Amino acid sequence: MAGSASKEVPKENRYGTHTLVMTMNNLCNLECGHCYLQYDSGDSFITPGLVDSVVNSSVKHLVIAGKEPFVNGKSAEITRKIVEGAFSTGKTISVISNGINLPNYLNRDFPKPSFVDISFDGGPESYKLTRHNKTGKDFYQSAFAGAKRVLDLGIPLNVLHTIHSKNIRHLDDLMIPALELNGLQSVIFSPYIVTRNDGINDVNGLSLEVVIKELSQTREFMDYKEAYLFLDPFTSGNIEGKIDGLSDKYGMQGKVKMVSRNQIAQIMRITHNGLVMTPQDSVHTSLYGMNGYKFNPERERLDNVLETIRQENVRTIFSNPSMGYFQLNQTGGV
Repeated sequence: MAGSASKEVPKENRYGTHTLVMTMNNLCNLECGHCYLQYDSGDSFITPGLVDSVVNSSVKHLVIAGKEPFVNGKSAEITRKIVEGAFSTGKTISVISNGINLPNYLNRDFPKPSFVDISFDGGPESYKLTRHNKTGKDFYQSAFAGAKRVLDLGIPLNVLHTIHSKNIRHLDDLMIPALELNGLQSVIFSPYIVTRNDGINDVNGLSLEVVIKELSQTREFMDYKEAYLFLDPFTSGNIEGKIDGLSDKYGMQGKVKMVSRNQIAQIMRITHNGLVMTPQDSVHTSLYGMNGYKFNPERERLDNVLETIRQENVRTIFSNPSMGYFQLNQTGGV
């Protein structure tokens, strides 16, 4: 990591990883045209040693981000152990899933995560545009059933949508899951970003102005109180100085949530095969071997590794005025 120390780094961001994001396996039951987690590695599941290191670390919140935590029974059992371990050490924990297998594994005996995020990225008509398997089957109803299972168990639920070239004209349809699921915590939209991964992405990115404009013209999105567009300064380069103007221009005040540099400075990632890296590096799976630090749970303490890498990232974050990490890869600019 490059970057020099900055006097502007807030003192509260110099200490500790608050949120650790985990890719606990390298398996999924879908093949999605916008997925950044397409990663060629020889291992499939996180090891027990890594699980112990993670749950016994000093982080406050764990995020199980996939590849798909409920892809099969073995993965669901590892997920159970991580959730139980997190709670036993005083952490909160959330799970990101495509929802398809939740009715099979998420039952009343399963420890309840603090909250669950289900990635839909489409509605009844648009889901199949990018979310499917080799057979081309449409799994929308399975994902919807998974979302209902989460709500039926009283677990807070967020619906996630990635906006890209194939679904931008279907935003009304993307809002249908939220309108038909009672009791959601929120509906979160994020722009697709171009990443370096080991698969094939068959969608294109869009300028943020186009995304904001289209959302502002989607009545269901504007009327739904807890529907938001989430942005951050490293995937949306140079946006910090422009977001207020774009929000005013399109009447999106209160509908755009910006993840701050302060928050990014307290997040780290660990992969199923023990690579530790920053949030910025975590989206480029093809570069994991170059950017990730190989953690050895038998010889090292995870907290020490996290803090060493995080401190360097803090210097980078607060010494880079634009944080324009992906701006050259996006189409149409801001």
